[in-house]
Amino acid sequence: MKKILLILFLLLGLVACKKEANIQKEVPYQHYSDMKQLILENDKYTNKSSYMNINAEIAKTAEGSYRYYIFIDNPKVAMYDVKAMALVSKQDYTNLMAANFGIFDDIKYNLVPNQILIEKGYLKGFVMSGITENANVKLKLLIQWQNEEHSDVFQEFVELNLYYR
Repeated sequence: MKKILLILFLLLGLVACKKEANIQKEVPYQHYSDMKQLILENDKYTNKSSYMNINAEIAKTAEGSYRYYIFIDNPKVAMYDVKAMALVSKQDYTNLMAANFGIFDDIKYNLVPNQILIEKGYLKGFVMSGITENANVKLKLLIQWQNEEHSDVFQEFVELNLYYR
């Protein structure tokens, strides 16, 4: 009887550990979905950031599609646990991953003026990229970050128009 109870407790412990692992995997996907929904529902965008430099370009690939690059750097305020996502306006993302940064990584990325220590997650900037079939696109970008104490979340919505020449 003691052996049966011991086996039951061990199995229960394994099931609980498995459930915890699944919850940890679901969190980034939920955050990805939430950010995508925020972009789709937002109707107020700026054309440049007040908190960092944002530049973008588009290039044609060998396959005939277009790859866009978004460069985010030179923060003007301290930003911790930075996450970003870009969607091409009117593009179907059912079977396509949106360009994103910091959502699925185990490390938290920080952009702090004049502080660069890559191995600790302090970056000067980062690049996101994605694929589209259109030569001219409107990118809708969301950047989220927290203050140093992680007590407040900030976000900025930026819209960029790219034209392949």
